[in-house]
Amino acid sequence: SLTINSGNTITINSGTSLTVANTITNNAGATGFIVESNGNLIQTNEAVNTGLITVRRNSALMYRYDYTLWSSPVSGQNLKSFSAATLNDRFYLYNSVLGTNGNYESVFPAQNQATYNFAKAKGYLVRSPDNYANYISAATLGVSYPGVFVGIPYNGNYSFPLSNANNGYNLVGNPYPSAISISGLFSSNSNAIDGTIWLWRKRNGVSGSGYATTTGLGMASAHPEVASMAMTGGILTGQGFFIKVKSGATQTSLNFNNAMRSSGFGNTFFRSAENISDAEIEKHRIWLNLSNETDVIGQALIGYMTGATQGIDYGIEGKYFGDSPIALNSIVENNEFAIQGRSLPFNSNDIVPLSFKTNIAGNYTITFDHFDGLFETDQVIYLKDNALGLTHNLKASNYSFNSETGTYADRFEIIYQNQLSIANPQINANEIVVYKKSSDLIITSGNYEMENITIYDISGRLIYTKKNVNRSAYTISNLNIARQVLLVKIETAEKGAV
Repeated sequence: SLTINSGNTITINSGTSLTVANTITNNAGATGFIVESNGNLIQTNEAVNTGLITVRRNSALMYRYDYTLWSSPVSGQNLKSFSAATLNDRFYLYNSVLGTNGNYESVFPAQNQATYNFAKAKGYLVRSPDNYANYISAATLGVSYPGVFVGIPYNGNYSFPLSNANNGYNLVGNPYPSAISISGLFSSNSNAIDGTIWLWRKRNGVSGSGYATTTGLGMASAHPEVASMAMTGGILTGQGFFIKVKSGATQTSLNFNNAMRSSGFGNTFFRSAENISDAEIEKHRIWLNLSNETDVIGQALIGYMTGATQGIDYGIEGKYFGDSPIALNSIVENNEFAIQGRSLPFNSNDIVPLSFKTNIAGNYTITFDHFDGLFETDQVIYLKDNALGLTHNLKASNYSFNSETGTYADRFEIIYQNQLSIANPQINANEIVVYKKSSDLIITSGNYEMENITIYDISGRLIYTKKNVNRSAYTISNLNIARQVLLVKIETAEKGAV
């Protein structure tokens, strides 16, 4: 047990942990016991704590109008005072009963600001303080919100009642002043929830899914800021997150216990209700980004790992949350997954089907965000476009394409051998197509990647140029020219020109 007497101070620094078997008694006031952001206070036995402590948790970088999912690791923390500069109507609960997939509803004024505290293990969506700067460009620096929780530290077993209304999504949170393991959460709740965790991370006004998908294989997110909150097997202090009640669930609550609490998560993951030691784990992963003309709007994670099969594996596959009509996912048993695990040993004959869907016709690009394991070697990764009959080396360059609206469940595949054996062919001008659509000029280059586009009028006067196109489809919008003959010069990555 641990007692802090008046006049003394204990601080658990970031990256360190303190484990106490039994009761914690703090007689030194809230400032006498501080857990810094990314520090861990772990207790192993059921014990009743007394005295306030301070737990700090820094958010990912935020801008005005951005949101974060929070959950309190202590009892007695007032919700409004936690982020006093957030507007009163920008604190949200998630009501599983409302709407098709549930809905967010404002906490205030339904609740009394002065007396309403965070509920144990419950997640809340909270907007950034209203004095934060607007996002203008990538050069605009975001600010991490310094969350401060003051109260009695939670400890011991707790069961959070789940709602199976509509699609069964529930917004919950880590109830402890320490990280908890994803594998521990799944193994204690395999009869209650699907093996996926979703975190909110979407900059205001950006297209694409707002949710980062997390399983034992890793995390997939369309938003670069999510890297600062990436989890390697653990759910951090203060983190709110979504889970989904599984079909045919026999357990009606989400159970938390001290055995889940830990400070180190190298590569733990879940398989058949068993934890596998780090020494047994093997992971080889590919993160694919889907972009429109301006932003990354989707990400899919494909990985080969110990314990995975070619089917759906609890705690490894991560379902797509379904909050955006534009998405790139992989297909397992005719379902969309943001994260897919594949079996080992790796076989270069493997084929991974991808699903692409959009409600906006236009140009899109598929590229790598990053990869690890055997894919950091000379193992080639191809994207096969079945609609155009093309096989593209993604390690050599990005793949750009044009799409009408719709769902295309069989257009793309990831393969690891060039089945068409196409090796830098001579440029065929017949594959270059230029056509006008309304006020736009659309250029597609088939199997070639365009580097530069130059347009002249019939007299040879330069009227348009675009360098570093780096895609095989490009739209020039509102080209302000009179009705006339144009000469369009295309330079490709193969260093040829037509």
